[in-house]
Amino acid sequence: MRMVTETEIVYRVAAALIASALIGWEREYKGKPAGLHTHVMVGVGSAVFTIASFLIAPTNPAAIASGVVTGIGFLGAGMIFKDKLAVFGLTSAATIWATAAVGLSMGAGYFLLGGIAALIVLCTPLIPHKHQDLLFDGGMCHACGRKLSRK
Repeated sequence: MRMVTETEIVYRVAAALIASALIGWEREYKGKPAGLHTHVMVGVGSAVFTIASFLIAPTNPAAIASGVVTGIGFLGAGMIFKDKLAVFGLTSAATIWATAAVGLSMGAGYFLLGGIAALIVLCTPLIPHKHQDLLFDGGMCHACGRKLSRK
């Protein structure tokens, strides 16, 4: 396996920085709990761990990547809260997890994969919640008939 050059390292970290900053900016713009700083740290950190894994253990770089995925899972789980019938933070937690995947991809040098993933993460919140609008009408859930609140 060939060594990663310093120039490649800069490109990989820069790509992770740009992609994760765009995702974080979108989340911060919408006033979500995890914003620009969090997403940049997750994306760049994932890229650095990936690059380091190629340098430290070139025959088994997946070992460090699996640790990143596990660690990000715990970080995301800490963002999810339940309040009676409502659950908050799922999208923020999923976005953190997906940003780590973008960072891992960029760190491994798969810029197309990381770029496509970042675009999907950026565009997904633009999809309207049609199913949610169908279920909720005046605070009533049509599926179960209970009075619910939309926070």
